[in-house]
Amino acid sequence: ITDQSKQEAKMEKTLIKLADSWSGVDFKFDSYCTKDGVTDGEDAEPGDTGSRVWIAKMGDDDFEMLEEHQMAVQNMFASRFLATFEAEAIYWQKSLANVNEVSQLFSEVQRSWQFLEQLFVGSDEVKKELPEESEKFVDIDQVVREILEKCYSVRGAKDFCNEDGM
Repeated sequence: ITDQSKQEAKMEKTLIKLADSWSGVDFKFDSYCTKDGVTDGEDAEPGDTGSRVWIAKMGDDDFEMLEEHQMAVQNMFASRFLATFEAEAIYWQKSLANVNEVSQLFSEVQRSWQFLEQLFVGSDEVKKELPEESEKFVDIDQVVREILEKCYSVRGAKDFCNEDGM
């Protein structure tokens, strides 16, 4: 019974640490000036020829913590005393897996979007040479901007990466 109490107390402490840690993990944001020719008043800087959007990224320390916390949760599943905290452990396993997957995919989407935005929005020559693809990009551009705005308003990595549809 004493061993079980110690193990359960350790698990409870780990779960509290996870909740405390991830409540304070926000994406870091860098301003990006688009090539759409719209100049936003407040955010505009001299020489801007486009609107500003916020590019999100997780810090290196946050990724290290993510890996550490995923390992801690995995270790809970190896314990024979998991039953008391199984639902919470499953919640954290899924939440952290979503943070890992969504943040990596989101980073790739943002990089690709920035590259394509320069081509399809910033280059009249590309628009003339690839009119159909340019039209398709208009819809993609809209969706990416909406996701970027949502990320900027939510800010919390765990919250954003676990939103429905992400």
